[in-house]
Amino acid sequence: MKLRKITIHIKSLDEALDEFVDTADKIRAGKEIKSKTATYVADAETARAIFTDSRIRIIQLLREKKPESIYALAKLLNRDFKNVYEDIMFLAEVGIVGIQETKDGRHQKKPILLSDQLLFDMAA
Repeated sequence: MKLRKITIHIKSLDEALDEFVDTADKIRAGKEIKSKTATYVADAETARAIFTDSRIRIIQLLREKKPESIYALAKLLNRDFKNVYEDIMFLAEVGIVGIQETKDGRHQKKPILLSDQLLFDMAA
């Protein structure tokens, strides 16, 4: 699986709307638009709420240890399975983690890191 770079842009709503209007103007003018895939958050506090210390530690362990299941990850973290599961599902929802279902004896979900880089970009 080819890993991709994930960019998290920290922009105010006004900045995001200005960019949207600029893109719409370019489309109307027939100019070519480069496709961008990124996650946008309104401010640094929102980014911090998404990337808690616990979730950053999960991302680090997925990269370093590549655990075979969410249960194994919870054991590595010495955290409750339910809490780790919720963090993994959240990270999957925002596109940072993928879930691979395995059936080695019993049904398991293997968390897979989808990115080799997380970049934070704050608008000036």
